[in-house]
Amino acid sequence: MKHGTKGTHRMNDSLPRLALALLIMAVASRVDAALLTVGPLANASFESPATAVGTQNETMTSWTSSGIGSRVETPTTATFSNQFSTPTRNVPDGDQEFVLFYGSVAGQQGFAYQILQGTTDANPALHNLTVNEVAGRSIEVSFWVGRGLTVSTYEDQNMRFLVGLQNNTAGTYQSTVKYDKLASSQAGTIVLGMAKDEWRQVTATLSVPTTPSNGTDLLRLMFLVDSTNTARSTHIDAVAVKLVPTPAALPAGLSLLGLLTLRRRR
Repeated sequence: MKHGTKGTHRMNDSLPRLALALLIMAVASRVDAALLTVGPLANASFESPATAVGTQNETMTSWTSSGIGSRVETPTTATFSNQFSTPTRNVPDGDQEFVLFYGSVAGQQGFAYQILQGTTDANPALHNLTVNEVAGRSIEVSFWVGRGLTVSTYEDQNMRFLVGLQNNTAGTYQSTVKYDKLASSQAGTIVLGMAKDEWRQVTATLSVPTTPSNGTDLLRLMFLVDSTNTARSTHIDAVAVKLVPTPAALPAGLSLLGLLTLRRRR
């Protein structure tokens, strides 16, 4: 009788401890997630400003872009021989796309960027994020890359471009990933080897150092031509950003749970 009572007491004592450990894990994970959020991009599929079929616009709503070397357009083969085969529909999302290209005059490297927004526990209102606020964290950027259809040199020539997290005013990069549309001889560049009339979704993980440069500056997502030749282009659509979750909270919770379990066994 006494033995049974002792066993019941131990079991009853361990259940609250287990519940406490699970609660700590859940709270730690939620607190960790609440420290930083990164909001979705505005005009992520380049549908604004709306353009007529077969037209292009070098101004993109919510993005800052180069006057020459980038444009938003609604493609049609009948108007642009370097575009996609199915008029207005062969784009991953919506009717329009962003074309990043090297301008016809030397030095006209196309670019487009957008300042990232989000929240922190210190500033829970949605705001433009600083580099310091994202320090030590990684942001996953997914987007669709396209190569046009026909014999234009803009489509058939290779082009290197980069995706990066950059200081808004200083212009220094915290992190970059480089791509080549066709092939590459440059180390550290991801080769896409795209076929004509192909769209492909790719993902880049960009990490801000724990001690970033110009940390009080705002953080922006940048697309930039990284080639030195004219008459090359790449198509971009449906850009999304996502904060990579940190696993730091989970091991702490598991460690606590392990200690409580070991104590119960003893």
